[in-house]
Amino acid sequence: MVADNDFQRQVQFGTFSEDMDLAVIAAHGTLDNEAAEIDWDDPTVVLRESESGTVTVADIVTELAEWDRSAWAWLAAERVTLSGHYLRAKHPELVREYPHH
Repeated sequence: MVADNDFQRQVQFGTFSEDMDLAVIAAHGTLDNEAAEIDWDDPTVVLRESESGTVTVADIVTELAEWDRSAWAWLAAERVTLSGHYLRAKHPELVREYPHH
């Protein structure tokens, strides 16, 4: 989806009501197509294999449980961990919680 700069700023700075945001999320489906391609409901899905071991969905859910809930919006926004991808797929509403400073 391509959005114009004004629309992007309105989203970034939270100028839409929560109902409007939720309607946009519902209308456009997933927040992140890459994250949505993974079957996050199957704990046996292998996400990464390397010499140091295998990472599954179950590992990511366990890792996420170690994070404070207040960090979830940052994790989802930054996508620096597989936990962030999980959150983007399973909790797109987190986009409303990320601080835009």
